[in-house]
Amino acid sequence: MTLDPRTPIPTPKQFFCKETFFKLDKKIAASAEFLHCAKVLQGYIRQMFGLDFSVECGEPESGICLCVDENAPRESYRVLSENGLVRIFAGDTAGFSHGCAAVLQTAEGSAGKMQINGCEISDYPDVSWRGLMVDLARGNYSFEEVLVYLDICYFYRLNVLHLHFADSYDYKLPSKAFPKLDTGNAFDSRQIEQLRRYASERGVMLLPEIEMPGHANILTNTYPEIFGGAHSGTVCPGSGRLFDGLETLIGEVCELFPDSPYIHIGCDEVVYKHWQDCPHCREFMQEANLASAKEMYTHMVDLCSRMVLARGRTPIVWEGFPKEGSECLSREIVIMVFQSTYQTAIELAAAGFRVINTSWQPLYIVPSRPKYWEPDQVYRWRYNKWLYETATDDSEEMIVRQKDAVLGAQICLWEGQNYRSDGAIVEENTAVLAQRLWNEEQTVGYEAFAEQKAKTAKALHKMIDAKLAPFSEPK
Repeated sequence: MTLDPRTPIPTPKQFFCKETFFKLDKKIAASAEFLHCAKVLQGYIRQMFGLDFSVECGEPESGICLCVDENAPRESYRVLSENGLVRIFAGDTAGFSHGCAAVLQTAEGSAGKMQINGCEISDYPDVSWRGLMVDLARGNYSFEEVLVYLDICYFYRLNVLHLHFADSYDYKLPSKAFPKLDTGNAFDSRQIEQLRRYASERGVMLLPEIEMPGHANILTNTYPEIFGGAHSGTVCPGSGRLFDGLETLIGEVCELFPDSPYIHIGCDEVVYKHWQDCPHCREFMQEANLASAKEMYTHMVDLCSRMVLARGRTPIVWEGFPKEGSECLSREIVIMVFQSTYQTAIELAAAGFRVINTSWQPLYIVPSRPKYWEPDQVYRWRYNKWLYETATDDSEEMIVRQKDAVLGAQICLWEGQNYRSDGAIVEENTAVLAQRLWNEEQTVGYEAFAEQKAKTAKALHKMIDAKLAPFSEPK
């Protein structure tokens, strides 16, 4: 199957494009409830085409109109473009954002010029969790570059941006309770508020992540009297002040991100052998009736998750905790399965957990190694399929048959530095992931898709290049 050269990415469920083009009157209208969606579109038209559209409430006879469809399913949209008027129908911010992104991809023009095809689009996503993760803790990303990642989510209709704010030696969130965690490069509360607003206006959910009880050198080195300082970057459960400290950190994250329904608390790769040698930890194990340090690992996941649940949010953790003691864990916890060496997605789904696919292969991008998978490998993957990092074929693939247990998937960018060095492969693989999650069944071959993806990438760079200009060359 070939694609019409004007087809948006991800490809819509129904797309009919006419041969006629028309110019638009420079105005966008929307109801008061969705005026923010119109203003976002206005900004992108200015960036991409150099045109200043007005924004108003109402239903015009020309230009672009965001029309509320109260019966539209979540995230769905329709576009009807004819006779000088583009109407985008949706029932929520995400739906309008998806419709606007599709219109921006089909529009043609250059500085001071913009024209639209007559077209009809009817569309909705097949998979609910469609995400991108960026490791801010170990990277040197500017605030503007983080906004660009949100632009990419908007453009390719992803609905989650997962931000890994803390890991080992950096904590890049502001903390009133523990100000020494800021080593000089944390985002401030004003930037977090701006980030929240920017994401919300585009229908993208922010997933903030901090790390506990492992990957916590920044906690144990900076505040050893609270988090313990003798366990190689793992907190000390025997510290009498530990749980108050962790509770405070989780509370701060929830306050910084009041509209994030999920809070990620890490919980992976914990070096728990040190707990067995610590008299304070052994005392804690005895009081909690725990048989081993391994079982205490799971107990720590339980205690930290309860802190999130108590605040009305859903905890997310990485795969990593052992089976020992996991019967005590709330099934409200969502597990991101990446290595499939601690517990597999199949085992976790069978145990009643919901999972998110973050399979090392083909979803990881690790520029520091460097290691990543080519876009065509992502295209051959499915959202309920896991592969070991070292797999050379599909002979050991792990398929979760209970599809309702798999919320979705995300690309994971680890140990990057900045957009200049990492952006190209992120753009490539994110576009492919978006296609594979938006449309579970593919009717388009990879070559045809890749050709169309290259065309839409040019439109993406019209959107983001102005933001990236200050960071495009090494200093």
